[in-house]
Amino acid sequence: MSSLLTSPPAPGAVLLCNIRLIDRTGTEVVTSDLALGLARRGWRVTVYSPVTGALADALSPHVEVVAEIGRLSTAPDVIHGNHNPTLAAAMARFPSTPALQICHDARDWKDAALRFTRVRQHAAVDRACQARIAAELDCAPDQVALLPNAIDLNRCRPRGPLPERPARVLIVANRDGSHVAAVRQACELAGLEHRAVGYGVGQPAFDLEADMAWADIVVGAARIALEAMAVGCAALVCDARGLAGMATAERFDLWRDWNFGHRLLVNSLDPQAILAALATYDARDAEAVSARARADCGLDPALDRLEAAYHRIQAIEANAGPVDGDAEALIMARYLQGWLPLDPTTGPFAAELVGWRDRAVQVQRKLEGLIETLARRGQTVSFQEGPDG
Repeated sequence: MSSLLTSPPAPGAVLLCNIRLIDRTGTEVVTSDLALGLARRGWRVTVYSPVTGALADALSPHVEVVAEIGRLSTAPDVIHGNHNPTLAAAMARFPSTPALQICHDARDWKDAALRFTRVRQHAAVDRACQARIAAELDCAPDQVALLPNAIDLNRCRPRGPLPERPARVLIVANRDGSHVAAVRQACELAGLEHRAVGYGVGQPAFDLEADMAWADIVVGAARIALEAMAVGCAALVCDARGLAGMATAERFDLWRDWNFGHRLLVNSLDPQAILAALATYDARDAEAVSARARADCGLDPALDRLEAAYHRIQAIEANAGPVDGDAEALIMARYLQGWLPLDPTTGPFAAELVGWRDRAVQVQRKLEGLIETLARRGQTVSFQEGPDG
């Protein structure tokens, strides 16, 4: 009985590590929401992000934000890493502090698992990320904790009842807008008014929840889809990676396990397929989905899970004994060795470099073709180099 009356551990100091803190996208929003939520619960929160901008400026009046690793002077009780470069830097700065690493992307180089002993808990936001980390650590998936994404319900205000027939569609292009044309075509065929927002179409959405409230259907995936459901819109799970379909009450649990993300986006971005998905709109079902999202996916339950993870990590560290400093140094050395730019086809971000190179080659070919076409018309093109060549 006495254990039931034991007070929960007191909040401590946590260092959140994210690779950037500029825009309201992905892990940037996650980091901001968690930092503010943990601070409200009494945690002493510092955010370390080497690339900062508007979001860091908005966050800094409420919690400490640091862009330079040398400005971190006081060791936290727990380091929380969303990306391995910033997590590794923080762990090198505080060699006696335990850490939690959360994988947010099943493919991106910066979400790969760190094998440091002091990473006392690896976690993932969905099943795809869980499988990735388990494979990289050669462990059972259930050893990688699931800590799903959450949404700030105070920010995602309900938009009110949906109409029986949809009229307006909001297309969110968070980074890549290559799907927007196909969605627009489907909307035209369906007679639906539509707008596109996001960095992928050059229209950053600084108040996305208000933009969503304008729409009956929101087109987006992952966190965008979840926020749309919380606002009360029908969510068509789709982005530049592919099409899943309309989120429904029947699909909610399964799709939530996969974060409404890339493993579900298996259908092609064909306007007819998107049109068929739009036609499955059901106002009553969308309202049921919204109720589930608001009941199960709010920030408070996520903070409960996160605080429990922090306290568990501290308990593990307290009972684990001294860390083998030489073994940790070897792990760090091998991690750094992997970042040496010896060959553009190897290393953590080789795939990105190859992708950018291929895009540059395509652009160069298109430019050469345009110059040839203009030359045949008697026009010449010249380029004036800037101060950097």
